Amino acid sequence: GSRSARVLLSAMGAAATRQPSAANSQHYLHMSAATSSAAVTTFRLDLCRGGLPLCVFTFLGLLVVVLLVSNFRHATGGNSAMAGTTPIAVGTSQFAVIEETVSMRAGTQLTRQWPQRKRLVSGNVEWVVTHSRANIRSAPRTSAVVVGHRTKGQIVTGRQHGTWLELDCGPGPGGSSYSGSWMAIQLAFKKRRMHMLRQRTTTYMQISNGTCKDSGNFPIANYMVCRKAAHALGYRNEEVRFQNNSVAGPEGCHVEMHGGILAGTATNQKNQSQGAITSSSGDVSMQPLCSDKSYPPPPTGFMTPAMVRKRVHQVHVALAKSKAACKRSNIPCAILWRVSAQDLYNHGLAHSLAKFQPLRAYVEYCGCDWVVSHDAAQEWKDWKLAPFWTQEVSQQRWQIRWEMADPCRNLNLVAFGKAGFPAKCEGFPGLLNDAGFVRFTKYKAFNGPGVSAGGVFAGAYDLFLQTFGPRLVEHRPPYDAAYVGFKLPLGKEGDFTYIRQNFIIPLLNHWPHMQKIFVTSCCGKTTVSGEILIDMRFILGSQFSVTAPAASSDTGGLDHALNEIVGLARAAILIGDLDDQAFHLAHDINLHLHAKIGRPRPWCFDVSKKKICH
Repeated sequence: GSRSARVLLSAMGAAATRQPSAANSQHYLHMSAATSSAAVTTFRLDLCRGGLPLCVFTFLGLLVVVLLVSNFRHATGGNSAMAGTTPIAVGTSQFAVIEETVSMRAGTQLTRQWPQRKRLVSGNVEWVVTHSRANIRSAPRTSAVVVGHRTKGQIVTGRQHGTWLELDCGPGPGGSSYSGSWMAIQLAFKKRRMHMLRQRTTTYMQISNGTCKDSGNFPIANYMVCRKAAHALGYRNEEVRFQNNSVAGPEGCHVEMHGGILAGTATNQKNQSQGAITSSSGDVSMQPLCSDKSYPPPPTGFMTPAMVRKRVHQVHVALAKSKAACKRSNIPCAILWRVSAQDLYNHGLAHSLAKFQPLRAYVEYCGCDWVVSHDAAQEWKDWKLAPFWTQEVSQQRWQIRWEMADPCRNLNLVAFGKAGFPAKCEGFPGLLNDAGFVRFTKYKAFNGPGVSAGGVFAGAYDLFLQTFGPRLVEHRPPYDAAYVGFKLPLGKEGDFTYIRQNFIIPLLNHWPHMQKIFVTSCCGKTTVSGEILIDMRFILGSQFSVTAPAASSDTGGLDHALNEIVGLARAAILIGDLDDQAFHLAHDINLHLHAKIGRPRPWCFDVSKKKICH
């Protein structure tokens, strides 16, 4: 008989060796008894050649043995404990036989053989991403919805269909799956072809001693490849599972000899340079699966300071191109702006910025200048926010121009709430108007693909990221590794039942391997109490770390609110309410900040809709 091992994939590392359940133990005993019965039956046929009396005697003896085994199974309820496993080399073959010993209450033992597994399989096809970013789509066409992406050097597996690759499905970090998803192998343009993926062949092997490096090979840190390697080595499709556990084990994908395959990622420090694990009884309990090709570490979503600086610079370059694509007005045109960052915060920072960024783009698209006083510019920069203006004038010059300018009568600026007029306009009356603003925000000049694809602005994403750029660059994240950001709604900061149901449970369901948590409250107006943080640590366990931003020194709360937003923007995983404007703002900045790097998917959970968000 045969029983195939389960295949598990671990995001953080190997799981501890598990003892079989009662049902599995009964199954082992059944297989062992069947194997013994077959062997004795063969012996009986040989003895029958010696004469009828000997044959009858043998048959009666066999019957007694079978009855005794059956009675024993009934008496023990099928419960047994596994004593261990021992790999047995079979000559120079690429197969191995594994014997499993089942200890019974009576002290006797029966053994059975696991199904033979291949130890080395060559000629396996993998695909290397050759472009800086290769999108994963819901269908084999460029107009299909993008459901993910891979960056240059990453490895995927799947089945080729012409110029498209249908990805192997399977469990991924956070329960994600790319079942039914596609990647373009190459894209055809009018004058050239762009190759997105390159094929390579690899050899997979299972080793019983040492590490993959010791044998001149590489650990498999890619869950999709681990699944493919497990299948190639004889483990069935339905045996593949994804498991999150922080217990140390062999680095990368490995076999648990007590019944399954686990795959830890190379990013877990406990797994680094770990090889085959030997149990206390001296039997090998975990064996690595290796490859003759190397794999980049899986994306974690964490951005180093250098990566943040590079991304902010990319946005500056993109916005410079957008501004260059804007027409210049033949008539001098300017908007004199006197709304400070503190004013925006007083009237709802996230709401005000959501109104300000499209207006900012509209004014520049119409060829007009943004003019601020020196004092206003300094206040904005003191909060570590990037300049948006095109002219900065002295306070005296500003006052003269302000008194001579007319109110922007055709442009509704009530949302900015400044007493009197938040801004005045210079130039042709009515050039900047509400009707033109609405048209601008609806069409591709603002909501299009950007300059690189024939548009102007790529929505407000570049503008938001540019505004927070200096603060993001100087910000020190709460952890030097990937972390989860919680944004608690106003009024729920002290409601631990709500936090447990809407934040902790989704975290454990989707990202149990993420054990660093950054908790924020509402808009800098409230803070998370130390008692709540202690309760969260108690529920989650000692392996989790929970922190909140320190109380700010400024009395108005703006600095605290800005720190919360950039802290959430740097997080690898976000959990919050997308109907909350502050969380929505942090979500949008986070999305655009991480746009050029690989990250686990899914990466966001909406607590109001109780589902994954994007």
